[in-house]
Amino acid sequence: MKKIWMVLLALLLAAGLVMMGCGGDDDDDPNTGELEEKVVFDMATDAGIQALAVGPVAFPADGSGEANPIAPLVRAGGDSHITVAVVENAGKKSFELDIATDWGAGLDLPFAAFQFRAGDVVTVTGEILALADGRTQLNSSVGGENAIGTANEEGAFTLEATLTAANISQIRGGNPAAIRLENRAVGMKVRIDNINITGMRPSTIVALSAPVITRTGTGISWEPVEFASGYKILNGTTELGTASATAAAFNITTPGDYVVTVVALGIDGVSSDSPASNALTFTVAPPSANVNATMLPINIGSNGIGFGGIDDGAGDYDLDLLLDSKFLVLEFSENSTNDDGFGGMQIAIQGNGDGFAWNQSNSGDWTSFANAAKDTVYAVFELANLIGYPTAIDDQGKIIFNHGIIGNNFVMAYLTAEELEAGAGDAAINGSGAAAGRVLGFLTRDTGLVFE
Repeated sequence: MKKIWMVLLALLLAAGLVMMGCGGDDDDDPNTGELEEKVVFDMATDAGIQALAVGPVAFPADGSGEANPIAPLVRAGGDSHITVAVVENAGKKSFELDIATDWGAGLDLPFAAFQFRAGDVVTVTGEILALADGRTQLNSSVGGENAIGTANEEGAFTLEATLTAANISQIRGGNPAAIRLENRAVGMKVRIDNINITGMRPSTIVALSAPVITRTGTGISWEPVEFASGYKILNGTTELGTASATAAAFNITTPGDYVVTVVALGIDGVSSDSPASNALTFTVAPPSANVNATMLPINIGSNGIGFGGIDDGAGDYDLDLLLDSKFLVLEFSENSTNDDGFGGMQIAIQGNGDGFAWNQSNSGDWTSFANAAKDTVYAVFELANLIGYPTAIDDQGKIIFNHGIIGNNFVMAYLTAEELEAGAGDAAINGSGAAAGRVLGFLTRDTGLVFE
């Protein structure tokens, strides 16, 4: 079995990952031609919703492949969180929502369906039938909370929000990417009479631009294409899968030969499918054999991990260990509190001294990765994709992790020169902020690492 040297890096309370909300920057608009004011959606006149039968709405089980009965809206919550019924009101079909949780169940307005733009006006009318000391609000930051319209009294209400560029960034970075019409109290009963969205849209059907794709350590990435409802990824003429409108990467980890292209998918009445992207030709090799790792003694500290003479109480390791490594692996123990994913993670690379530039790489708002309570989970970061590696490192170097790690059951960190590849079921860790467009690494339950 191939043997490599690895360094085991233990961190204290102040050295860690921070759970934080950080959406990506809004994309620059491409040349979309003439724009005009349009009604993007109006629930009161939507043929599909107005054709629904009065009574409780039955929603299909996740993964069943059955159609969403309230499309293009999406129920936010499961059967145990929210009940949706169709009722008649003033000659139109409305939705009556009964809420059985306090985290904000309701209705999602997906970015993929409505392609929100700065200046869009979202108007919701209805009536709070039972307040239960709660509130109904429009939330532009799903997974967090940023209310852009709130009603907190029983009776008729109107919520109206004009979206800003910052709101668009929040919407795109949400999990899911949507505006959520949410209700935050157990026992609330709310009737939604209309949801209306207006804004500037192309006066004619837009022919989408072809994406430009690049190779990453775990697959491919691209810059988002405006007015795309999603992306289709092809190997030759064979479809490998699809990605959402807000996706910017796709994992390709099955061993084999590939000639990959991506097509941006249009939206009915707004845009048409793009031509195929540039083609990338590459081979994914079979996974290497398990790596035997020898653990080295360390000096535990709290200011990061030093190399080439930087100690700071954190340990002084051979600089070559840092420069010769390819991956940084963070281990999270069993019974992790993050049993459905990880929030924004921060890693900074520095040269010799705190006075040197702070080269910080942030992951996105949330990386979904469901795991059982007994699973050990690894966050694998490709060093070459971190900001400042290796350019910020001269004769000394340091890796710094930000606060919050203990609450996530962090165990240890490792450096390795071995190639590590994402496998089936692993989740890409996409960068945000200054690291937007980078695939920083992946979440996995199995790195192939073993210890002697």
